[in-house]
Amino acid sequence: MIGNIISNSYKYADTKMEAACVFSGQYLELKIRDYGEGAAPEEISFLTSRFFRGSRNTEEKEGSGLGLYIANELMKKMQGELICSNMEDGFCVTLRIPLA
Repeated sequence: MIGNIISNSYKYADTKMEAACVFSGQYLELKIRDYGEGAAPEEISFLTSRFFRGSRNTEEKEGSGLGLYIANELMKKMQGELICSNMEDGFCVTLRIPLA
């Protein structure tokens, strides 16, 4: 999961990245962010859909649109959550991982 998110960031944003963890209630929140242009706002809710590829920076780049879908399904099976969001200066994927 984490490898796919990092790979996507390098492939589509090609900027520096940052990762940070915080405890939030019964979850560990891992935020992985880049400083690219992010996703089109109207596409954010579709980024974890099967075979969906965003419209920004995807031309001429290989991909099937399955990576974030699979990561999201794995998070659901762990009773966690994967959240995609645009930031003022980049894009962020937050993994909410339940604590045992």
